[in-house]
Amino acid sequence: MCAVLAFPVMAGESDTEHDAVRRRVVQLRKAMGFTQATMGRLCGMNATTWNNYEKGVRRISIDMAIKLCQTTGVTMDFIYRGEMRGLQHDLVLKLQGEGGPQRRRPA
Repeated sequence: MCAVLAFPVMAGESDTEHDAVRRRVVQLRKAMGFTQATMGRLCGMNATTWNNYEKGVRRISIDMAIKLCQTTGVTMDFIYRGEMRGLQHDLVLKLQGEGGPQRRRPA
């Protein structure tokens, strides 16, 4: 099981960047059709910890982001930067259906 490390907004990181990561975590869970409890369980954490990520109380750690990538097929670039390049087409469509960017995936 991955260690659950959580970090507050870091020096040099704006609240907007922190909120963007939080929104993408919520968007991903909803696109996958999972509850917070299910997503937490799949990533090796409890629902409360997952809820803290979604509310922005805690920022998702690198270790947990890696686990999230392994579990769902997203990339670190998606989680931290919002880049959809490299994602499977069906996942892009699901993410766009959850209020994600409506841009075309590069070939």
